[in-house]
Amino acid sequence: MKPIQFENVLTDIRKSEIAEGYYICGDSLFMRDILIRTIRKKSAIELEEFNISEFWARELAEPKAVIDSILAIPMMSPRKLTIIYDVHSLSLQFKKELAQFNIPETSTVVLTSLSTGITLGEYHRKFKSRFCFLDASPPYENELGYWLTHFARSRHKRIGGPAIQFFLKRVTPTLLTIKSELEKICAYIGDRPEITVDDIGQVVSQSRTANIFQFIDSFGQKDFKACLVHSQELFNYGESAPMMIYWLQRRCTELLKLLAYQAQGVSASEIAKKMRISPYWIKSYIAQARNYKPRQIIQMIFILKETDLMIKGGNMGQKEAITYAICKISTLK
Repeated sequence: MKPIQFENVLTDIRKSEIAEGYYICGDSLFMRDILIRTIRKKSAIELEEFNISEFWARELAEPKAVIDSILAIPMMSPRKLTIIYDVHSLSLQFKKELAQFNIPETSTVVLTSLSTGITLGEYHRKFKSRFCFLDASPPYENELGYWLTHFARSRHKRIGGPAIQFFLKRVTPTLLTIKSELEKICAYIGDRPEITVDDIGQVVSQSRTANIFQFIDSFGQKDFKACLVHSQELFNYGESAPMMIYWLQRRCTELLKLLAYQAQGVSASEIAKKMRISPYWIKSYIAQARNYKPRQIIQMIFILKETDLMIKGGNMGQKEAITYAICKISTLK
């Protein structure tokens, strides 16, 4: 979702009648918190300490406290607001009660869930159909530049294409981190309106995320020696082998999909749109795809799955497993 689309969602909340419930689903805590603030403001709650109750699903042994909150009469306020975070962690019985519960006219319920909430299956569909559904999914890779530009403009700053690309390569790709790092840069440059690559290099340190990008890119580039070096750096950051395997499997899937689009004669710009890859990085993806045949990529996926099972079965240590997988993949013909 781009900034203008998110702003349209916020405008709809402000202009629409207050709903009996809102279901916020997605992994972006930045979006989730803004959506909740907007709902709180829309609800016109007075004496918030008495009329807003917040619950975290993992801490709830039974639904009584939540139900009591929903049924409570507002104290000197037109409405009572009950917020339940991470409903995907609730028991099945609790989800069932929430999906069927009769909410009083003077009460509004806000449910939040990570994208894993989709695994709620039936209850995800019920919450989505009954309540006002709000998507808090993180922006796609090709939308992060729009958010960076949006944050910069809100601080009366400009940032060009090369600086955007350099910035996004150095920071963790979450909106909270992007906004925080940009604010540091704005403080560093003072009244100067333009953010440069040099400014970013001075303020934004080489992060764990940069090592992740280098690890994945070196794998795609068939630079397996560098890939092993970056894997050790990631272990030093406390990263796990199963997560590294997941990143490599995802890159394999992306390259396989890219090769399929190329076989159909799809242009690079269209591939970027279909795969939601930043236009700045599509050339790198295409160059990596040239290194492999579809048959090889499928073999790589099987090797990575085999390695993951060996780790989870306790048959191989994490560092040993990553070395095994990368070395075995490097021998594929």
